[in-house]
Amino acid sequence: MSQEPVMIKAISPYNIVQDVIGDCSFVASLCITAAFERRFRKQLITGIIYPQDPRTHLPIYNPSGKYLCKLWINGVARRVEVDDRLPVDRRGRLLCARSSISNELWVSILEKAYMKVNGGYDFPGSNSGVDLYALTGWIPETVHMMEKDPDEELRRRMRAQTGVSGVGGMQELPQEQSPDRVWERLVSANSYGDCLITVATGEVTALEEERLGLVPSHAYAVLQVWEGQGRRLLQLKNPWASRPWRGRYSVNDRTNWTQELRRLLQYQPDIARQLDRMGIFWVDFETVQHYFNSVHLNWNPNLFQHQAVTHANWPTTSKGPRNDQFNVGENPQFTLEVTRGGTVWILLSRHVTKREAEIKDESEGDFLALHVYTKRKGARIFYPEKAVIRGLYSNNPHNLTRFDADELTYPADESRSQQGRRKLTLVLSQYEKRRSVDYTIRVLSTTPFEMRYAPTLPQHGQRIKGAWGNASSGGSMNEQTYRTNPQYRLTVRQRVFLHVQLLAPVRYSVNITIVRWRTNGRGVNTETGRVSYVTVDGEAASSGSYRRGFCYLETDRLEPGEYTLVVSTFRPGERGNFFLNVHTTTPLAVAPIAA
Repeated sequence: MSQEPVMIKAISPYNIVQDVIGDCSFVASLCITAAFERRFRKQLITGIIYPQDPRTHLPIYNPSGKYLCKLWINGVARRVEVDDRLPVDRRGRLLCARSSISNELWVSILEKAYMKVNGGYDFPGSNSGVDLYALTGWIPETVHMMEKDPDEELRRRMRAQTGVSGVGGMQELPQEQSPDRVWERLVSANSYGDCLITVATGEVTALEEERLGLVPSHAYAVLQVWEGQGRRLLQLKNPWASRPWRGRYSVNDRTNWTQELRRLLQYQPDIARQLDRMGIFWVDFETVQHYFNSVHLNWNPNLFQHQAVTHANWPTTSKGPRNDQFNVGENPQFTLEVTRGGTVWILLSRHVTKREAEIKDESEGDFLALHVYTKRKGARIFYPEKAVIRGLYSNNPHNLTRFDADELTYPADESRSQQGRRKLTLVLSQYEKRRSVDYTIRVLSTTPFEMRYAPTLPQHGQRIKGAWGNASSGGSMNEQTYRTNPQYRLTVRQRVFLHVQLLAPVRYSVNITIVRWRTNGRGVNTETGRVSYVTVDGEAASSGSYRRGFCYLETDRLEPGEYTLVVSTFRPGERGNFFLNVHTTTPLAVAPIAA
């Protein structure tokens, strides 16, 4: 560099340029954070580079060439050390992201720090929501745009010419993420300085790419959001700064840029052409719906007065099935009590490891989801269905769940505490449990809340192995052969809370039933306790309808006495092994009953 190096000369999105490294989402993130500082006069991106001037708190050039960058990685803010040695070609031209101001360093230094924690400049790609979280700690949210192009006939002809098939017909978004709702949120987010916005294209045809100047699978920073005269417009910044926009509202569009619109936006053609050469252009929201497949919103966490963070590990050595389609009882679970009226956001962040960067097949990654339940009033969940919010399985490092606590569905008999709190259960799930996963759960709420690990099972437990055989698979209680099923004697000496699980082959539908011995001799041999059939007054507890592979029952109403526990498959003659897990608050004698 011919001039004395400086860290920051003029913080601006206009000066940021991406080069050969495939990190458009990261460079777009730098653009939007720089635009935020320029517009709102609040330090955001410049505050994470050290050393800093003690008076201005702005980063300064270090003659020794050493810098520290503060990045939010794997749930916490971390210190990343880098030097100022940067990649160049044979002519000494920088190959990394840089500022168009030749002696300004901050863009290249931050990119080097982020590339370091991601394994180097051979960057596999990311999305702006993830990158902005790393730079700011602001909460990432992704909204997918899936709309049908109104000019479908032109699109059909273009595909016919290029031989490229596109996305199918329009898929309706959830009502809360309809295009109108997305636009309302964009306008609101842009107005108050509490959100950073980027958008990303999906696949586009070669003809569309040439006709419109769009880059496929590419991130753009959203610098402005404007609405007026029946128009919805966004000002975007392309990190490449080399491919001009040729669609509606481009600098060559003489139809849509009316005199009145130019006045309202203070649009000057000469300046617009200069900005266009920097990759900055206006586009209408309808075009964004058609050619951009996602919007990334990163929200200021200070919008929420009440927050809590939990870091944990989900080991592969934990109990529970590899696939939790039938049983989530061993999954990590949390009880959340929220004061009424609260808006709650829950960010599940999966920690990224070096191993993940080496995975070539995306399907081999870790797919996590967070489900929300109200059906057991904050207690541990075992059956996965009937979630009030069912999360989407994603290999994205961050997974956001949003809800208003009062708008969820609760059990009819729910009793609220005197504090008027809502009780929920949060359940983590993996699509296929392959390996240990470290994760962070960050809960943000507008009202006070309490989060803790969901209650575990009673301390007294025993595991019993059994089998349905040729002579001991009698089927459901509708069958005359029900009496041949495996049966166990329970001797209760004091009132006890009892939790019993039955784990069986998933191809069988199974049930647990507990029967009282003292039923006037109907259905039970009062000497041996063997059950032939079940009467209404004889049933003490049941797991309910037959379920595939797994069922459980809970009761706190077992008075002292003798009981028989029967395990059955729905159809007679279904043979195989099973396990009974019996958990009680006090020791309980369990013994098999001879056939």
